Amino acid sequence: GDIYVLFSSETGKPEMAVAFMMGYDIYLNTKENPQEMDRLKEFFANFLMSHYKGFYEKQIREKEKVLKDLRGQMADNDKKAKGLQKDIESNQKKIGKEKDQLKKTEIENKNVAARRQIDALNEMNANINKQVTNYEKEIADIKVQIANIGK
Repeated sequence: GDIYVLFSSETGKPEMAVAFMMGYDIYLNTKENPQEMDRLKEFFANFLMSHYKGFYEKQIREKEKVLKDLRGQMADNDKKAKGLQKDIESNQKKIGKEKDQLKKTEIENKNVAARRQIDALNEMNANINKQVTNYEKEIADIKVQIANIGK
């Protein structure tokens, strides 16, 4: 047999009609084949639930992968910032011991550059954190859609 599917949005919301043609002019209908039509409806309902569930779960997996990468970037930035902070502290000790004013200035310039890098890393993390929040919200919304399948 052939399965025909018709999509429409004339009522303002998406609708789908399904017909099963067993031959040239023989088709299932609710009057002559009520049990078969019930099975066909059940088949399509199960198919659609399975399809949408898989579709949404794939979206979640993709977004969770991006989230993992973003969180990894944030951790790397934090690690770099901590390393730079240790460098600054070490340089501060060197400045205290250094007698040569030129060398003191060079070390202080390194600290200024390190502080700028720390600020840039912190700003990057703030931006990444906004992205993480957006992805987490999108995942939560998709989970609601999964829960509403078939309702």
